Amino acid sequence: AKTHTVSGNFNMAGGFIGQGALDFHNTPTISPTEYILAASGQSMGSSMTIEGWIKTTNTEDQIWAKLHDPYTFLKVEDNGKIYGRIGTNGTTSELNSTTLCDDGKWHHVALAFEQGAGGSRLYIDGKLEAQNDADTGSPYTPNTFSVGADYIDDQKGFDGNIARFSVWKTALTEPEIRGMMFQDWSTMAAADVIDDSKCVTWYEFSDNQEATSIADSSAGGNTGTLSTVDAWAGPGTFTYE
Repeated sequence: AKTHTVSGNFNMAGGFIGQGALDFHNTPTISPTEYILAASGQSMGSSMTIEGWIKTTNTEDQIWAKLHDPYTFLKVEDNGKIYGRIGTNGTTSELNSTTLCDDGKWHHVALAFEQGAGGSRLYIDGKLEAQNDADTGSPYTPNTFSVGADYIDDQKGFDGNIARFSVWKTALTEPEIRGMMFQDWSTMAAADVIDDSKCVTWYEFSDNQEATSIADSSAGGNTGTLSTVDAWAGPGTFTYE
């Protein structure tokens, strides 16, 4: 008998939660070329959450998700920390993580906002790292949003991987975020812990990797358009002996 030793980070479609993932190669200091662009137009009401998995080693400012018009976005700053900004018709909230997320490891990031007493919260890897309880106003309606770059302002594209990304019109709690971090849409919906009707966009990248269409698993109907098929993550590698 022969013992095989398998090592490395591999998946036949490069995926993490779904069957696939994205591997962006933008240079943050010039116009981005790899990103997802989608239209929304759905009202967030008085609360919202943006969440997703990222991995990068780039040490420059990089915006990896942005809801336009409200100027709500998430970025990895040049110090390695996550910066989250929520634009509302009241107080604009700005939060910074303590965890460094430019270490080449997968990190889960969630930015949540609830008008009034809920305030804003920034979670890294399922743990609360920053909060502001004094926030007022409600999130603006995002007419468009981009993943992987600040496409509208043509700057600070992301250089790294993104897996499973979602937008919610509710402020997910810490237990809810921890519960759904590693779930695909079917598992999350079947668990019936979170009201999935509050999800307006869910990308898990289980798509045809020779196409540019990104399916939305939620009822939001926000099909994304990938700027190039080159942004799909290829299969990982493994060795045996």
